[in-house]
Amino acid sequence: MKSRTLLDSFRFALDGMVHVIRTHRHMRYHLVITMAVLALSVLLRVTKVEVIALTIVIGLVLLAELFNSAIEVTVDLITDSYHPLAKVAKDVAGAAMLVATLTAATVGALIFFDRARVRQLVAGGGLYQRPANILHVLLAAAVLIMILVVVTKIRGGKGSVMRGGVVSAHAALAAFLATAVYYAGGNVVTVGAAAVLALLVCQSRVEAGIHTPREVILGAVSAVAVSVFMFQVLS
Repeated sequence: MKSRTLLDSFRFALDGMVHVIRTHRHMRYHLVITMAVLALSVLLRVTKVEVIALTIVIGLVLLAELFNSAIEVTVDLITDSYHPLAKVAKDVAGAAMLVATLTAATVGALIFFDRARVRQLVAGGGLYQRPANILHVLLAAAVLIMILVVVTKIRGGKGSVMRGGVVSAHAALAAFLATAVYYAGGNVVTVGAAAVLALLVCQSRVEAGIHTPREVILGAVSAVAVSVFMFQVLS
């Protein structure tokens, strides 16, 4: 029996995530909400501790959904007819999902509906007196782009998450990094070098026959659009 490498384990885990996103609409809902929460966290200038809390509860919800899906599949594998214990197993898994969701909602409400923060938002202007943390914006933008690209690849029905697909993840990553260098305050030489490297990455995906020019452009433009939105509009 061939031993499993670390790369194999990563690929199998990614296959599991892809399956859940493709077959369970609730996971897609969670990802959309995650994107909204990340954007809102930048807009409202949440603190480092609050970012950590949001990250933990987001991870908790996604983990609960993954375990819930795994239990449902396992129960369906064991029996294809109604059984009281099968119902109990699915109900308990659903209850765990509910607890995780309510926990995340509570934490989000405590953070986003903080009295001082709401007062600043209503007053207008005061919210932006404190500049956004550049690392926070970078990480939030990166996660947003990753979710957008992965979901688009899955829903596109072409290629796989790791190779091919209706949008180029490599082009998106390269374009995001080039845009991030610009907003991080890089000089002309640094920004120019980053842009050239991004173009070379895009060209390599086309020349290798992995993506069409349209797919590469779509990936790059999407990443730039998200990056500009996060750096320019929200922060």
